[in-house]
Amino acid sequence: MTYTLAEIAAKFARLDAVPDEHSAQYLTTLRNLTQRHHLPPTEQIGRSFIYNDAAAITIRLAQIAAEFGLPRTTIDTLSRWLTNSGNRRRKVEGGFMGVARAEEAIERATAGETFNVYIVMHADRSVAVKADWTPDRPKSERVINASPEISPEIARFSLPASRLISEILPLLKA
Repeated sequence: MTYTLAEIAAKFARLDAVPDEHSAQYLTTLRNLTQRHHLPPTEQIGRSFIYNDAAAITIRLAQIAAEFGLPRTTIDTLSRWLTNSGNRRRKVEGGFMGVARAEEAIERATAGETFNVYIVMHADRSVAVKADWTPDRPKSERVINASPEISPEIARFSLPASRLISEILPLLKA
C-alpha cells in the first residue's frame, strides 16, 4: 500500500494521541523531517509524494530519534541505513535485487521476530546503525571480534523496532 505524508501524519497522530487542533503542526513537523533528512518518497504523483510501508516505518523511526534529540547527522545515518539494502536479496527477472533494511524489518516483524535497531557511537566518534535480528547467514568469528578492536563502542541509542513496526502496520493498513 502507499500513502501520502498527510495520511501518514494522521495515522501517527492518532497513535501518539495528538489532539485534532495540533494535527496541522504535527504534519508540518513530519514534512520538515522528510525534507531535512534522507527520507525519499517511493514515488511522486503530480505534486504529491507517495510513501510505501517501508518508507512510513523509516519516517516513524527517524521521528522518534529526532524527538529524542539525536543530531541531524545521526538521524541521516539511521534513515540511510534503513533505506539501503542489507544482506537479503529478492529474486527478480534477470538476477537478484537487494531488499531495503526497512522492508527486511517489516518482513521480520510480521514473521514474529523480536529485534531492536541501535545507533552506536564508537570511541572515534563515528556513528553506525545495527540491528540485533538473527542473521540470515552466519558471520565470521574474526569479523565479529575485529570491530571492538578497531573502535570500541561507547554509547548506544535503542529503538524497539519490531514492537514499533507491529504497532504501526495495523494502523497503516486500516
